[in-house]
Amino acid sequence: MSPLSRVCAAVSLALGAGGSAVAAEAHPRNAAFLELGGPGLLYSVNYERTVQARLALRGGFSRFALVEQGTDRSMGATLFPLTAAALVGKGGHHLECGIGATLGAFDGNLNVAVGEPRARVPFVAGVGQVGYRYQAPASGLLLRAAFTPLLTGTRFMPLGSPVLPWGGISAGWRF
Repeated sequence: MSPLSRVCAAVSLALGAGGSAVAAEAHPRNAAFLELGGPGLLYSVNYERTVQARLALRGGFSRFALVEQGTDRSMGATLFPLTAAALVGKGGHHLECGIGATLGAFDGNLNVAVGEPRARVPFVAGVGQVGYRYQAPASGLLLRAAFTPLLTGTRFMPLGSPVLPWGGISAGWRF
């Protein structure tokens, strides 16, 4: 069992053992936030809905492009991070532990031979998530910082591993 799996299992046990969270009806159930890094790679704009007192579902969108200086070569990405996270903690301070996926595609001509057409490559990555979350008990500020490794099944060349150790920080508003 991986370390991330062990943490998530411990969080699941803690959630089943009774809780420290107040009923979801007493708190805002929606949130919108901007995340730098995280499952959207460079950034993502996200909507989150708390479906139970301690379970948050998130969907996001990211679109960015990288351009090689001095050439007409570029690469774009359109990504959709989707996660489910358990929240453990009292008041505004929480451990956030979740899993999910990032779906989307990369397109461009950075990695194709000169003269070849632009290539479109689908992208699917599994996402783990362990981090700290501050959320004001009433409507308001939401801050997050998390370790969010991505499992792609293919090798990231600089690292030589199918796992990209990654992280993200977020700021937003609960309503």
